[in-house]
Amino acid sequence: MSPIDRSSVWALLFMRVGAALLLLQVHGLPKLLHWQSELQRIEDPFGLGAAPTLALAVFAEVLCPLLLILGLGSNGTESALKPYHLRSVRSSQASISTKQLRISASWLISLTSSPLSR
Repeated sequence: MSPIDRSSVWALLFMRVGAALLLLQVHGLPKLLHWQSELQRIEDPFGLGAAPTLALAVFAEVLCPLLLILGLGSNGTESALKPYHLRSVRSSQASISTKQLRISASWLISLTSSPLSR
């Protein structure tokens, strides 16, 4: 693996783990640790009830970031689990374009500067 490919892989790993940790810390853990108060505050847009809605939010904001940190459900591992995609995954992981890195970096910057996350 060339140094450019290696640095790209490390950059994507850093962004994936960083975004997952931010989601976990800012949204997921407060909901999990303050379950009773969150039951009173959570909106119920689908009419499921407060407890199922909060359980789905905790799933999405606690369990999913943990899986993302482990690499499960990310682009490369998702396709690698399917045997018929194995060849295309190897070729696509070999060259990560700078455009993909810029898009990922701008997404992470917009995520951390969003007024909704404060």
